[in-house]
Amino acid sequence: MQDMFDNAKRVAGNVASRAAWEMDKMQRVNAHQRELDLLLRERASAVEQMVSTVLDLEKHGQITQNQLKVIAEQVRKVQDEIDHARAEIEAIRSESYTPGASGAYHADPAATAPAPAVTPGASAAGTAIALQPCPNCKQLAPSTASFCSNCGRRLR
Repeated sequence: MQDMFDNAKRVAGNVASRAAWEMDKMQRVNAHQRELDLLLRERASAVEQMVSTVLDLEKHGQITQNQLKVIAEQVRKVQDEIDHARAEIEAIRSESYTPGASGAYHADPAATAPAPAVTPGASAAGTAIALQPCPNCKQLAPSTASFCSNCGRRLR
């Protein structure tokens, strides 16, 4: 009889562990999805600004190739962040549950590696990026960001 109770406790513990793991996984996906949604809105805003600027400059015969490159680089930076956020979400979704493992989930470490840090004053493309602290959570964000990637507060 005791064996049956011990077995039932073990099974209940496994079910609870699996449920906690699934909840953690869902919360992490949702957090990354919120970040992705903010990035998509930021990209839409950047593209809208780009189109408006290009049309205005063209209207006055003042557009230069360098101006187009700067605008395209801003959009490309946001697109890179969007691609990274999508990859993180996919990596979390592909994790598999392993009963009894520390943290209870396993994923390919390369798939969940953090994004390369952008040092103040430099982007991946080597152009200058000013960083500003979020007024709400103090997390550093590029001055071109519309929203804080940590707390979601509108920055501009």
